[in-house]
Amino acid sequence: MVIGEMTQMARSALIMPSAIPIIGRQQELASIIRRYEAVRSGLACVVLVSGEPGMGKTCLLDEIARRACQSGATVLRGGSSQAEGMPPFLPFLEALGQYIQSSPTECLQMQDTATLQALASQFPELTIQLGNLPTSHPSPPEQARFRLYEATGTFLQRLGASRPLVLIFDDLHWADSASLDLLSHVMRRQQGARLLVIGAYRNSEINQNPGLVRSVAELSRQRMLTTITIGPLSGPEIEALAEHTLGGPLSPDASSLLYAHSEGNPFFAEELLQSWVERKSLVQNQGYWALGTPLDQALPPSIHGILRQRFAQLPPDCIDHLRVAAIIGHNFDLSLLATVKENDIERVEESLFEAVHAYLVRVEQNGSFTFSHDYIRVCLYAEVSISRRRTLHTKIGSVLESFVDQDRPLSTYQLAPLAFHFAHSHDRERGIEYSERAGAQALLDGAAAEAIHHYRIVLNLLDLNDQRGSGLLPRLSQALLLASQAEKAETIMTSEDPYLQLAHLLLEQADSEMGQGNTSQAADLLKQTLALFEAPDMAFGTQQVRGRLPRLVQEPELLASLPSGLTQRQVMILKLVPQGKSNRQIAHELGITEKTVTNHLTHIFNKTNCENRATLTAFALRHGLA
Repeated sequence: MVIGEMTQMARSALIMPSAIPIIGRQQELASIIRRYEAVRSGLACVVLVSGEPGMGKTCLLDEIARRACQSGATVLRGGSSQAEGMPPFLPFLEALGQYIQSSPTECLQMQDTATLQALASQFPELTIQLGNLPTSHPSPPEQARFRLYEATGTFLQRLGASRPLVLIFDDLHWADSASLDLLSHVMRRQQGARLLVIGAYRNSEINQNPGLVRSVAELSRQRMLTTITIGPLSGPEIEALAEHTLGGPLSPDASSLLYAHSEGNPFFAEELLQSWVERKSLVQNQGYWALGTPLDQALPPSIHGILRQRFAQLPPDCIDHLRVAAIIGHNFDLSLLATVKENDIERVEESLFEAVHAYLVRVEQNGSFTFSHDYIRVCLYAEVSISRRRTLHTKIGSVLESFVDQDRPLSTYQLAPLAFHFAHSHDRERGIEYSERAGAQALLDGAAAEAIHHYRIVLNLLDLNDQRGSGLLPRLSQALLLASQAEKAETIMTSEDPYLQLAHLLLEQADSEMGQGNTSQAADLLKQTLALFEAPDMAFGTQQVRGRLPRLVQEPELLASLPSGLTQRQVMILKLVPQGKSNRQIAHELGITEKTVTNHLTHIFNKTNCENRATLTAFALRHGLA
C-alpha cells in the first residue's frame, strides 16, 4: 500500500465541504483551478486570496476544497486564530493532525522513522496511532527547527505522491511567524511535489504581520505565488445572494437598500437579511420579499447592532453557552463546554443546535463547533464582564488540565491553551507554571516568537521581588537570539541589574497592551515599571513611564462606550488628527513609534469607513472627539 491509497472511509473523514452555491467569483475560481491543474502535473505552488472581512474568502476556499475532493485530491484544512493561547504551527497542526487521526496505521508506517520522530513532539496523534516512537537526541533550537521543517516537507511530499494534495489555510493574517516560516521552507524545498497551498488573509491587516509580509515576498521571489484579491459583490450578485438565501426574489426597493447598506459585502448582506427575517421586517408581497417596516427601524447602526438583534431572538441559556464558548476560542469542543458549564452534555448540544440553525455556529466533521464568523465570537466575548472572564478562564484551564496525562510530556498544542487560560485566571501560580513550560517547549520547537511571548507573560505575572524572574532572562535571551533580535538579547544579558532588565521588558509589554487597547493591563504594567525605574533614580526611564501613565489614568471618558468599535488607544490617536498633527507628531506625543501610529490609523479608517483625514476629522467632530 503506497502513501495516499487510503480507504474510502479514511478519505471521507477528511474535510469535504458540502456543495453550497457560490455567488460570483467565477474569474477567481478559474484562476485557482488553473493552478490546481499545474499541481496535478507535478508543480508545487501557493495561491493567496486576499480581501476585507466578510467578502467571502472562506466560501471561495470551501468551493475549491469541494471541487478538489471531487477530482480525487486529498484536501486538508487548517486555520489561524487571533485568540490568545493558540500554539505555534496551528494551521499545520490542524491540517496534518486531521489526516493522522483518520489515516490507517499502515499509511503512517510508510513514512520513515526519522520523519515520524521529528513530528512526534508536535503531533501526539502519531503516538496514539503508532505507539511510542524512538526518541531522538536533544539538539539546539536551530537544529530542532530545521529537522521539524524538513520532516514536515517530506511528510507532505510523500502524502501527495499518488494524488494531488491541497492544503487550505484560512485567516493567515493571524498566522504565527513559525507557521509562515515553515510554509516558506516547505515550498522552497518541495518545488516538485504535487502540493497546492491555498491561503486567505485580510489585505488591510497584512502589514500587522511581518511574518506574512516576509513569506509573501519570499514566495513571490521563488515564482511560486499567485495572489488573488476579491472585492465587493455587484448589485445583481447581492440580489442573487438574497434570492438564494430567502428562496425568492427581493423587491427592487429592498434589493437597492440591501446593496447600499451592505456595500457589496456578502457577510453583511446575509446578516442584514437574517435580521430582517427574524424581526419580520421582510414580508412576502406578490411573489417578492419587501420591507414591511420603516428604514430607521430596519437598519441597525452597525454589524454589532445586527448581531445583537439576532442574539435577542435566541433563548438566554443558548446565548450564555455561546458567551462561554467565546472565552474558549473560535473552535470549541462540546464536552469541554458542557463540563465548564456543569451541564448535561445532551442539553448543551441541544441548545447549541439552536445557534446552528441561526447560522451563528457550525458543526465540524470531527464533532466540534466553530463560530460562523469571528465577528460573532468577538461580539459575544465583549459581553462577558472582566471578573466573569477570569472565573471562566480558571474553570476552562482546570478542565483542560484534567484532560491531559501529566505523567507524559505535553506538546505545544496542549501547553498553549493551558498557559493562556491560567495566565488570565485567578490562579497566578499555574499561569506562571504553564506559561514557562509553554515557552520552553516553543523554544525547543524553534518557535521563537511564541517562546518570547510566553516568557514575557511569566515576567508580567511574577512579583517584582520574585527571583524566578532573573532565572528566566537567559532563556528569554536565547529566544530573542533565535528570533534574530541579537541587540535585545545582548541588552538583557549584559545589564548588571536584573531588575533593570525586567523594567525594560515590562515597558515593552505595556506598549503592546496599550496598542491593543488593554488600558487597565497597560496601566498596571506601567506602575510596576515606574517603581523599578525610580529605585535606581533613572530619570529618563521615569520620564518615559510618567509620560504614558496620565493618558491612561486621567482620561476615564475613554472607558465609556466608543464609536465604531474603536479601542481606547485608537481614540487617543483619533483625537489628535483634527489638530493637524502628522503621524510623527502623534507618535512623539503618545510615546509610541510612528509605525504603530500608521497601523492604528489603518484600523481607524477601516472601522469608521473614512477615506482620508478630512473625513476622519468630520467623524471626530460628530462624535465629540475634536
